[in-house]
Amino acid sequence: MSASDYDAQKDVARANRDFYRSFERLDLAAMRAVWLDDERIQCIHPGAEALIGPARVHAAWETIFRSTTWIRFELADVAVQVFGELAWVTVLERIHSKADDQSPETLVAEALATNLFARKDGAWKLLLHHASPLARRILREP
Repeated sequence: MSASDYDAQKDVARANRDFYRSFERLDLAAMRAVWLDDERIQCIHPGAEALIGPARVHAAWETIFRSTTWIRFELADVAVQVFGELAWVTVLERIHSKADDQSPETLVAEALATNLFARKDGAWKLLLHHASPLARRILREP
C-alpha cells in the first residue's frame, strides 16, 4: 500500500469516527457536517425505508435525536476500502441506547453497516449510510 493510500484510509476512518461521534453526541449540526451536500445522499436505518436527499435524511436524524436520550456504539470488524474518489467502511455496530431518562435499561442491538464516502474538495463526506439488523450469523468460522 502506498503512503497516499494509507493516508486516504486514515482520512476515511476519521470521517467515519466523526459520523459516529455526532450520533453519540446527538449533535444535529455535526451530523449535517459529515454528510455530502448533494441530492443523491441516502440513509437506510435498520428495518426502515430508504431516505433519499438531504431534506429526508436530515429530518430523520432530527427525529432520532429528539427521541433518544443516550446512545453509544461499540464498533467491531471495521474495514476501510478506498477506490479513487469513493471509499466505504463496513462495520458491526453494537448499539446501546435509551429512549428516555425513565428507563433504567439500555437497549442493545447489533447492526451491520456500510458507510459510503465521496471525496469532495479534499474532504471525505458521507454519501450513504446503510445499516441492517443482525439477527444471526449464517456463516461460522471453520
